[in-house]
Amino acid sequence: MTQHTTAEIAAAARDYGNLVCIWRLCGNTACLRARRCRGDGLACLGRCLPLLPEPVRDFFVGLGEAQEAGLTWDEALDDLWEEWQAVGEWNAVVAESITSA
Repeated sequence: MTQHTTAEIAAAARDYGNLVCIWRLCGNTACLRARRCRGDGLACLGRCLPLLPEPVRDFFVGLGEAQEAGLTWDEALDDLWEEWQAVGEWNAVVAESITSA
């Protein structure tokens, strides 16, 4: 199993947080202005993940399980199709909240 550096883990957390628009739930005004993580992505993901809709949280659980099983991204998405759709729906809600604000 590959060992990842702290910087790699933090960057991945920031990327995953940006994938599901965690910045919209974050209290950091820099993140809100930038519409992406500008802080500690790992801490923010841990703090804000419980605030996401359950199917979006299920996507992360399933993604972790897929990674442990050695699945590729495409294979994981095949297995997590409904959860992946929930991520898209959540992102649409976030986009709508920005245009109506």
